[in-house]
Amino acid sequence: MLRITAISAGAVEYLIRGSGCTHEHEDAVVDLDAAQDAADGADTSAGAERGVSGRGGDGAAGYLDAAVRSGEVPGRWLGSGLAMVGVQPGQEADPEAVRAVFGRVEHPVSGQSLGRPPRRFKTHQQRLAAAVAREPLAPSPERLRELELDAKTDGRKAVAYYDFTFSPVKSVSVYYAALLAEGFLEEANLVVTAHQDAVDIAMAYAESHAAYVRVGYHGRTGEGRSVGRYEAATGLVMTVWEHSTNREGEPQLHTHVAVSNRAQTRSDGQIRALDGRGFRPIKEAVAAAYEGAVEQLLGESLGVVFGTRPDGVAREILGVDPALCAEASTRRAQVLARLDELSADYVARHGRAPDAGARKALSQAATLGTRAAKTGV
Repeated sequence: MLRITAISAGAVEYLIRGSGCTHEHEDAVVDLDAAQDAADGADTSAGAERGVSGRGGDGAAGYLDAAVRSGEVPGRWLGSGLAMVGVQPGQEADPEAVRAVFGRVEHPVSGQSLGRPPRRFKTHQQRLAAAVAREPLAPSPERLRELELDAKTDGRKAVAYYDFTFSPVKSVSVYYAALLAEGFLEEANLVVTAHQDAVDIAMAYAESHAAYVRVGYHGRTGEGRSVGRYEAATGLVMTVWEHSTNREGEPQLHTHVAVSNRAQTRSDGQIRALDGRGFRPIKEAVAAAYEGAVEQLLGESLGVVFGTRPDGVAREILGVDPALCAEASTRRAQVLARLDELSADYVARHGRAPDAGARKALSQAATLGTRAAKTGV
């Protein structure tokens, strides 16, 4: 599975210390079209005042640091555009260098700006305060919760980086955990290696098809058309973060690839913002490249055979008990149960089912409301 989330400026500490489930982060910009509009400085809806969280990671958990201390590998650099920041592919991702590149948008050694600094918009707290001030009466607790949800999910957010989260099907993580439990460490390492190599293969595909920058003005003109153009970049600047469990401590191999929203233009060497919309049309192809590589590599190294699940949704390792996979998926069950509750409440309040936008907001609220604190285990 692949999820792509645009993350706003000010969230670099989350990348360093809390990278785990960025779709659960309130600084996420799920809609890549809106994210690119924010990067361009164009309004995403008429008369809308969009904003960005500026909490700067003050509330970030020490998830990554704790994970590294408990045995997870440190982050590493990846990509063909790393010359822009003076590092090499495979080099360990030093936290200070990551703060410079992904947080301050600066070269980690010289301190020179990597293109235009991210714009700053209103924070979640500022948007909430403005919404409360517009209420004719003091909002009830229920109304306040609605305003808080709107403030979290509505707002322009200057994009700092894109998080590509790769997760294999649950049977792969269960298989990996079983090998560890039985002491087959070499075989367990082969599972991790297959997953990591598949991520690299998928990101190489993404880089070859989406390493483009936007040149000129891409916002709306008087006639409602963009007048900018697109140019090829030298490559992407990425950091890779590996994890083997979810928030519930259940087995879940997953990797976060943070793609900087800056790249060097091949034609003139100028550093510009990526064309984030370019990720959308290739997302399914990137996911397919990853999933296919996992199957092939595990088959070659361990003789693992995959087959289509009875529901036809995905392919799992044959021989892994589906009941074990279900037991290791309590996080998803928690979110879905909470989403059902929020959807029912929405229908009761509005007299209709939530549309796509409202359901996305409810889904984010369900995820945030049910998540456990990260422990790094």
